Amino acid sequence: MFKRKSLTERWDDNYAGIPVPANNRRGFKIKYVYYAPWYIWNLPEEELKKKKQTILLASVCGFVLYLAFAFLHTPLNSKLFVVVPGIVALCLHILELVGEIRFFTAGYRTTRMNYEDVENAMRLWPRLRCYLLAFASAAGVIYLPFKCFSLLSLLVIAGNAGCAALAWFVHKTFAPLTTITEKNTTLDTMERLDTFEFNFPGLDKNRKKDEEE
Repeated sequence: MFKRKSLTERWDDNYAGIPVPANNRRGFKIKYVYYAPWYIWNLPEEELKKKKQTILLASVCGFVLYLAFAFLHTPLNSKLFVVVPGIVALCLHILELVGEIRFFTAGYRTTRMNYEDVENAMRLWPRLRCYLLAFASAAGVIYLPFKCFSLLSLLVIAGNAGCAALAWFVHKTFAPLTTITEKNTTLDTMERLDTFEFNFPGLDKNRKKDEEE
């Protein structure tokens, strides 16, 4: 997990507005350039693509499976300790899917902002979702003797257990992934107006910090 910053702070830590030559009245325009380090997944590119596909497929299957069993007409789906953990898990799953889509669409070399967003989503939400769904499944078993026993109730219990297993699979598949960083030389190679007086908030400080890392 990473320290929470505002979107403006994150932008300033990663992008700088650079004056570059342009064919207009002023003779320049401001181009926003990513200058923070590049993050590269420490895995062969083809293998990384397969992991992305596997993770997204498992997550989507878990999402569809949960919705299929959550709306079955059975007393078990009205019990507090089955419904509440399931709803919380569903909300977390939506956040997780956003991170998984960003991971799936990210290039082999990605920006720090994208990397942090993926890490924040993928390191926490699948694991929490697994615990919640496992709890809901166990609670369903406890409720069975109290006028809840039926074939549909057994399907709900199995569905929650299956979703928990898929969530754990997503967590374990992503967990070993690491990244390496690569120095970003964009500002060193691009054509710009070096003599133009322009204020880059925190640029020098952030670049020095990135080089030290």
